[in-house]
Amino acid sequence: MTGPRLLVLAIVTALALPSGASAADLVLKVRNKHVSELGGFRASGSHGTLRNAIKAWGRPSTRKSGGGGFCDVNWSTVGVKAVFRSGCGDRARIQWARLRSKRWTTERGLHVGDPTAKLKQLYPGAGFTVGAFWLYKHYDAFVQGDAPIVTAQMKGGAVDFIRADVNPPK
Repeated sequence: MTGPRLLVLAIVTALALPSGASAADLVLKVRNKHVSELGGFRASGSHGTLRNAIKAWGRPSTRKSGGGGFCDVNWSTVGVKAVFRSGCGDRARIQWARLRSKRWTTERGLHVGDPTAKLKQLYPGAGFTVGAFWLYKHYDAFVQGDAPIVTAQMKGGAVDFIRADVNPPK
């Protein structure tokens, strides 16, 4: 390819990613038993708003009220489905996110699509329950025991998706 065709290919490739995200940035980070970042989106605390998610991942593919004050938002460009609470406005706060794209990785290097053997190598202490490995957990006073923060849902011996509970209900 030469000339105009190469230029068009470069532009199309650049436009495929949201302004704040590149393939290298789609990393899930956990700090102090909380999901702190999802691919350039500072998810914890007052930063975890729908407005900031849009800044990080671009315009959502869909955004609709899920009832009960919740908002279901999808970003097909980065493989994220997220639920926000307090409506669908800019200040709505993220509750959880499901990461489905193989571009997502944990800080230890686990990707969607990786086999169970790799998960066990990277997370030797991960417990398995109801089709998912608990990669990170914390004590939850409501359930009076451990609750998952990050889980890897399995299907056919591989990671189907990663779920991050960012700001679980209290």
